Amino acid sequence: TSFTLSFIDVDYLKYCNDTFGHEQGDSYLVEISSVLQTLGGEVCRVGGDEFFLLQTGLTPEEQDERLEKLRQEVLADKSSGYPKCFSYATTLVPAHSTVPVAEYISDTDAKMYQYKQKYKIPLADVVYKDDRI
Repeated sequence: TSFTLSFIDVDYLKYCNDTFGHEQGDSYLVEISSVLQTLGGEVCRVGGDEFFLLQTGLTPEEQDERLEKLRQEVLADKSSGYPKCFSYATTLVPAHSTVPVAEYISDTDAKMYQYKQKYKIPLADVVYKDDRI
């Protein structure tokens, strides 16, 4: 069966860990995992701040539309006191492919970093400031 492979990298985790502590950073990762799970499919944490989302029945474009909508919702949530966001890219892994899955992962990872360079908002622009200070 073909499936979409989305590579997701959590933005601002280092800032959260350094400013609010690793326990809060862990909570941030759990929150991102939970919101990714609302999209269905399989969510897998593959590294410190990296996740895969595996989904069937969608094109990469459809999956990216869903991820972008979710990304905007996460970014708009200012309830935690620290910025929350993620970067992503999606690739279709065809059924019966002769290409190793590791190659799809590597290509999708590279696309995700291109996305991050283009769309990640600089930390200084998203750190919430208290006007009383």
